[in-house]
Amino acid sequence: MKHVNQESGMVYRGTYKQGVIVLDEHADLTEGQRVFIEAATTAQSEQAIDVSAQNRELLKLAGIVNTGRRDGSVNHDHYMYGSPKRKESE
Repeated sequence: MKHVNQESGMVYRGTYKQGVIVLDEHADLTEGQRVFIEAATTAQSEQAIDVSAQNRELLKLAGIVNTGRRDGSVNHDHYMYGSPKRKESE
């Protein structure tokens, strides 16, 4: 699971096993890239949320509501924030 951290870039989770950090997912890093490792406390580890499982549950809900709107990608800001509607050609 990775999260965007505005100060330092991507944050990856993993486990320390036999002297090696084993990441939970593939890390999009370049060879020789420096990294920062911060150990989580036991309480943080126990409270860790499986975001992948959450995402799978949320994806089950995707597309189950039909609003009839066909311009959601163009007028996202209109529907979310009330800005003026745009034409699809803009």
